[in-house]
Amino acid sequence: RGRRSRHSAGVAPGNINMGVIPGTTNINVTPGNTDTDARSEGVEVAGLQLVNAAFYHVALVDCTRVRLEGLRIQAPLSSKNTDGITLIGSSQVVVRWCHVDTGDDNCAIKEGTHNVLVEECTFWNGHGSSIGSIGEGSAWGQVHHVVMRNIVFNGTHSAARLKSWQGGRGFISDISYTNLRLIDVRCPLVVDQFYCASSQHKTPCRNRTDAVHISRLLFADVNGTQTSGAAAQLLCADSVPCTDILLQRVHIAASQPSRQLEHLMGQTPPWWRRAKDIPNNTFKCWNALGKQVDVSPQGCIGRNDIGHGL
Repeated sequence: RGRRSRHSAGVAPGNINMGVIPGTTNINVTPGNTDTDARSEGVEVAGLQLVNAAFYHVALVDCTRVRLEGLRIQAPLSSKNTDGITLIGSSQVVVRWCHVDTGDDNCAIKEGTHNVLVEECTFWNGHGSSIGSIGEGSAWGQVHHVVMRNIVFNGTHSAARLKSWQGGRGFISDISYTNLRLIDVRCPLVVDQFYCASSQHKTPCRNRTDAVHISRLLFADVNGTQTSGAAAQLLCADSVPCTDILLQRVHIAASQPSRQLEHLMGQTPPWWRRAKDIPNNTFKCWNALGKQVDVSPQGCIGRNDIGHGL
């Protein structure tokens, strides 16, 4: 407790597995090794470089009062489940000055996590930042009081993504994203109450009336470009709509056509490869309630519009 993490140890409650010789700061993570902090308090991890983990690079599980600062994390774009920074059931966490370039979530905030600040980071490639998924298998879950600010997203799948399963229960609330810079992000803003990942659910998900309540979201001073034709997809359930969403000074434009971007997008066609009559820069909404001020392209808060998008 209350120690700087420069240990090489097996993962056990209260220990940190850095997979390195004590005192080193440049880490080549060996296959099967993940940097994990479980049930610890008052931990600082700073100035480390983590490369090519076979699974999550840094994972906090049931931790309190943790600082992650100046980390550099890298894994191939094609690598799966190589989340850069993952928070599970943790609170009072600060993530600052980190550079994360992975094949999965750059930063994932999962069930039971609250009171988190992520700031002054750069996220490359990967899936961007995500909250969730919450509610798989009709489970109850929560994530609340998360601040993400002053972050650059370069070539990521999304910038801000919140996801929950149909049939789930609980809530995601008091989440703010401010001063985000977007560089060729596939679909920057995503709220998805119909999450159904094929990697976790081999058959189509059934329609359910229960849903995780998503509320009090702020997206402010968000600027940059998208590649998919969709600036945002805010898709919420009929039975439990998303409420108190505020979009303020959000300006997202369509990227210029690029063969390199086509390669990075994989199976998702860029807007310039779609039918010519489909707009190249739209919002897509369903049961997303709240307010929008100074938003371009035209937002759809409070108005159901799913005519375009991914």
